[in-house]
Amino acid sequence: MRALALLDTVKYIAKGGRIGNVFSKVESILNLKALLTLRNGVLRPAGLVHNRSKGIDRLREFIRSALHIEEFAIVYSTTPDDAQKLADDTVNLLPHIVPKIVRLGPALGVHAGPGAIIVIVRQRD
Repeated sequence: MRALALLDTVKYIAKGGRIGNVFSKVESILNLKALLTLRNGVLRPAGLVHNRSKGIDRLREFIRSALHIEEFAIVYSTTPDDAQKLADDTVNLLPHIVPKIVRLGPALGVHAGPGAIIVIVRQRD
């Protein structure tokens, strides 16, 4: 499984101690959107983008670049329309797979904050 998350702000995840304060300060000073990935159980920065639409483009590219996708999910905190649009955009990329669209639960939502969108991909070995 692989995951890529687009956060409107890392303020909430930094408060929870999941990511360094330096990353949080840079993101807030430059007014950037953070991309994070989960590797071997550790949350890591995966990049910064200048606006939300570029972040969603990166999520789309993440789906496009995944090999042998068996299934994937789009998880959102407060933006179901953005999640649905991303799912609709993937119909041409992966016509044989219908993505699951799921709302982020409160335990994780408190860390991700409002506006978070996460793509989780399960690939064949």
